[in-house]
Amino acid sequence: MKLPVLCLLLIGGAAAAIAQPPASPAPATPPGDTRFDATNRLAITNLFGAMIRGLDERDLTLLVSTVAPEFWAEYRVPGSPHYKVAGRDNFRAMMAKRFKNFEKSGVRRRHIITPPFFIEQTPDSARVTIHFLTCTATNGKDWHPFASAVAEFCAVKRDGVWTFTSQIEIPDTALDLPLSTLLPGITPPAP
Repeated sequence: MKLPVLCLLLIGGAAAAIAQPPASPAPATPPGDTRFDATNRLAITNLFGAMIRGLDERDLTLLVSTVAPEFWAEYRVPGSPHYKVAGRDNFRAMMAKRFKNFEKSGVRRRHIITPPFFIEQTPDSARVTIHFLTCTATNGKDWHPFASAVAEFCAVKRDGVWTFTSQIEIPDTALDLPLSTLLPGITPPAP
């Protein structure tokens, strides 16, 4: 089974009352195993760095360069329906609106992330989890953490370049801004 298909199967699970990471099997090898391709791991780690820099600096071109055309993301915010965006172009449009909303309101974000935990990796695909803490400031004053989250990503390597194909993000708590600001243009599925 290819990894992107496996990641799609994870979406079908019911949401827990408390934010939980997507159910993940134990890694195929022990976490400390050194028998992996270091170049690919470094490239994927750098991909996370580029995505976070794109988010924090509101660099839409950099952010979108980290995702594949078929990319989809699901946001499982506690107390809210799951929100999903599918396709790189839709992701770009959503993030462009989000960046404009933040600019209008004076909100700045910084994401502090853990090193990636590789659940699975082949020469051309990977499934990886990160934890992150999001800090916010309004009008450049009083930085403070407001939410932590876990996210699981699938990535593929094509023509020597890694990109993300999916993301499932689960914040631990409700968020500080309305979802219409954070995830503009996305509507939750009908119940």
